[in-house]
Amino acid sequence: MSFFQALLIFLGLSLDSFVVMMNKAATVRNLTIKKSFLFAGIFAIVDVGAILFGYGIASTFKAKLNLESSMGFAALIIFAIGLYITIKAYKSTKLEEVLDKNFGNKRCFLLAMETSLDTLFLGVSLSLIGITLAEGVSMALFVTFVTSMVAQLLGYRHGSTYSKVFGMSGGCLMIVFSLVLMLRFVIQ
Repeated sequence: MSFFQALLIFLGLSLDSFVVMMNKAATVRNLTIKKSFLFAGIFAIVDVGAILFGYGIASTFKAKLNLESSMGFAALIIFAIGLYITIKAYKSTKLEEVLDKNFGNKRCFLLAMETSLDTLFLGVSLSLIGITLAEGVSMALFVTFVTSMVAQLLGYRHGSTYSKVFGMSGGCLMIVFSLVLMLRFVIQ
């Protein structure tokens, strides 16, 4: 699997965090550039930690799997994450945009921790499909930071109108790439 394909899978995953940050920015007053950078940095660092942990988990059993098994297992993980994100987005209701006066670094960190579990599982998958640790970490850092910044800008200016569309798009993107992985490397 190419780095570009893995990047698209990670982009699909990051749309889940995108929705969370867009919804949160819709409820925050006086969101400055400095705060946006800080919140995006918190999300990016937590995602990097999740990726590192995922690679650590994968290293315990990766050597015992052959190429087809590792690709199949990775495809199933990516499919499950994509399905979960799609269903969660589909079932989501319109967010009531009520001012959150207490949102700050600590609450942002907790929110990032809540959304990083799927990133941990994606870290396992990226390791199994042969993406290097450096590539996985750089994807997590860059994609999460950029999507979080854009999400905050959209949410702060336009509210949470597009939450369902972005969430379902990310989940569907992951499902499609999991099927591509399965067809290309496992079923052949």
